[in-house]
Amino acid sequence: MKKFNIKREEINIRDPFILTLEGEYLMTGTIYILGKKQGIYGYFSEDLEHFSEPVLLFDPPEGFWGDRDFWAPEIHSYQGRYYMFASFRSPERRRATQVLASEKPEGPYYPISEEPHTPKQWHCLDGTLFVDEKGDPWMIYVREYVQMVDGEMYAQRLSRDLTRLEGEPRWLFCATYAPWCVTANEGGMPLHNNGYITDGPFLFRLPDGGLGMLWSSFCRTGYCQAVCYSESGQLFGPWKQMDQPLYEHDSGHGMLFAALDGKLMLALHDHNSGEEGSRPVFLPVEMTGNRLVIKEEAK
Repeated sequence: MKKFNIKREEINIRDPFILTLEGEYLMTGTIYILGKKQGIYGYFSEDLEHFSEPVLLFDPPEGFWGDRDFWAPEIHSYQGRYYMFASFRSPERRRATQVLASEKPEGPYYPISEEPHTPKQWHCLDGTLFVDEKGDPWMIYVREYVQMVDGEMYAQRLSRDLTRLEGEPRWLFCATYAPWCVTANEGGMPLHNNGYITDGPFLFRLPDGGLGMLWSSFCRTGYCQAVCYSESGQLFGPWKQMDQPLYEHDSGHGMLFAALDGKLMLALHDHNSGEEGSRPVFLPVEMTGNRLVIKEEAK
């Protein structure tokens, strides 16, 4: 019997990702828990305000290549199994996204390949799953600003079993295509390696069949949640950036999920630059015509 005795504001998390299950939610993300072994954790909840004790979803096996930066896990249901897309790093390997799998949403998750998926010579992170209208799976991922200065977004086809990337990376856009985008330093983040950030891609379909993408970067007021739209309705765009971010308030790295009552919600983290840590935020959203809009601001 789960006990939901942890309040939302007590959880230190970045990049929250919500999987809606039968009668409850599973939240994972970049989670910091003092005294816990390194791994990827999740919390169950029935109301998104009270959560269970953390559950270890991925316990890295002996010899696993990544030993730090267990970042931005996502859990996707695909062809009868659950797949976790997560980013890792080690002294011998640049940051990369790898796919893990489990028969159950709560795990345990195991690597489905010996090597990470993203290009070995690139600094990559935040891989996400997108299945196109033909049923073909793709990974959308970031090539980091630490290598490019102007961070880039790419798409690359996945094998049907998700064990590897196939073909060549396809460039989608770079951070400065957004007219409001500034460097991390200009946005208030004192990073040693300054540049234009691309974070957290998440793709979604609009009611009219159009294609949108959530992603995050910095604007003058700090970290922010952005949205862009494919002018062709297809994965390769061209992608039109909006004149203003979708949501600012030093918050971002969002995703969309259906609440238990069927309402569409945006999950993101706040206080990106705060020393006290980040908390999960859930905002009701709606799709009006061919655009995603936020119904209510966070209190």
